[in-house]
Amino acid sequence: MHKRKGVLIFSHVFYFVTFCAFFTTTSGLNRDGNKLYQEKRYESALKNYREAQVRNPDQAETQYNLGTALYQTDQFQEADEHFKKSIELMKDKDDKAKAWYNYGNSQYRLGQFEKAIDAYKHALDLNPADQDAKYNIELLQKKKNMFDIKQKNRDEKKNEQNQNQQKQNQQQSKQQQSQNQQQNQQQQQQNQQNQQNEQQQQQNKQNQEQNQKQNQQDQQNKEQQKQDQQNQQQKEQNEQQQPDQGEEEQNQQQKEQAEKEQQPKEQREQETPAAPQPDQSQNQQGGKPEEQQQKQLYQGQMSREDAERILNALKDTEQELQSIVRRPQEKFPDHNPEKDW
Repeated sequence: MHKRKGVLIFSHVFYFVTFCAFFTTTSGLNRDGNKLYQEKRYESALKNYREAQVRNPDQAETQYNLGTALYQTDQFQEADEHFKKSIELMKDKDDKAKAWYNYGNSQYRLGQFEKAIDAYKHALDLNPADQDAKYNIELLQKKKNMFDIKQKNRDEKKNEQNQNQQKQNQQQSKQQQSQNQQQNQQQQQQNQQNQQNEQQQQQNKQNQEQNQKQNQQDQQNKEQQKQDQQNQQQKEQNEQQQPDQGEEEQNQQQKEQAEKEQQPKEQREQETPAAPQPDQSQNQQGGKPEEQQQKQLYQGQMSREDAERILNALKDTEQELQSIVRRPQEKFPDHNPEKDW
């Protein structure tokens, strides 16, 4: 900014305060405030200006002085508001040009270069001889151009950074997607492995159960085989005892037969049942002699009933022995029973 700016501000305030010094209502406060302002006691001056504003809020001098004091205390936003209000209240062309000039300064401090240039142009229109306003316009145009270039460069750089950031984000997103896919694949593989492990565990459990059942079955089979062996042994013992009993019965019958044969003839005849008498009706009717001969028993001959009884006993014994031979995998006695027919 132009080096005479501070001088202009002080001179504007001085002339404005001097112009309004004769007013008794707010003039004293403004006069004391101007004195403090010249002593650079801006906070104290600001206090006097605010008190003057309370007494007369629509006085252009007070609004202008408030703006200058606030500007010196770096309260540019509030100073800007008071300068604008003073511009609205001022009637004098020169005073309004000064207000526009100071308003341009506050806009410059706020970084509003366009508004600052526009304010200086208003001041230059009201006072074409104001070289400071002209100088400030040229200076701000250069700064604005430089600022625009810098801003453009910053924008381009920012755009480039954004693009790079977007590319980086895209790469990171792709990498993240790839990692997620890998993680998903690993998770799926892990799940499959877990399923296989579970299936294997179930299979092992089933195998264990089957093995247990098989062991139980084997144990039962062993016990059954043992029981079958015991039963077989018991059966063999019983079968060995049965032929012995049949042989004893046969020997007993043979012994009884021999004793009968050794008995005297008279005793055998007494023991032999009497032969039935021939049927006279048949003889009278002409019966066959052969039938009569079959019915007749000779002395000393065994009766037919006794012979059939002995034969039936021997047949029963033979059938028992034959049934033993027909049974597979069963032992039978080494000796065969003797037959007497």
